[in-house]
Amino acid sequence: MKEIKSYPGASIFRSYSVLIIVLLTGGSLFLYLEGLEKQVEIKAIEKTVNEINATLALTLYKKIITGRIQNIPKLADKNPFELNKNNILIINYKGSIDSESDNLELKSWYFNSESKEIIYHSDSNPRIYKIEFSYQDNNKSKEFEYKEDVINGFFMKEKRA
Repeated sequence: MKEIKSYPGASIFRSYSVLIIVLLTGGSLFLYLEGLEKQVEIKAIEKTVNEINATLALTLYKKIITGRIQNIPKLADKNPFELNKNNILIINYKGSIDSESDNLELKSWYFNSESKEIIYHSDSNPRIYKIEFSYQDNNKSKEFEYKEDVINGFFMKEKRA
């Protein structure tokens, strides 16, 4: 009985077989890592949103404690990244911009000072967030009156297209 290596083209067949297996394994690994990278980016976005919401809550509580309640609705127009300047955890905040710009770094946060929106510039579509002040309008005046209305809080919410 002849060994496989004695057949003509057996070594080429083995080489191609190994090459195909390596390419398939490498391709599968690449697709897995690409999906994993997107999941990590989504978790990083959620972490930043949670940090900003926590900063907004702390700022709200400070205003309430110090008695500056009438100024609370104005917080919705402020840059939330600058409310807590000691927060070094948000490392990909690149600053304030005046309008929509094409020269934004990928996977970075920006505050649009004209529209008062927070922008996360990603590969596909930018995510746009807005700070919303939520309160219970007890006297139906459609304006916040600190002696009448109940504050629910500030929240960073994504604007849906």
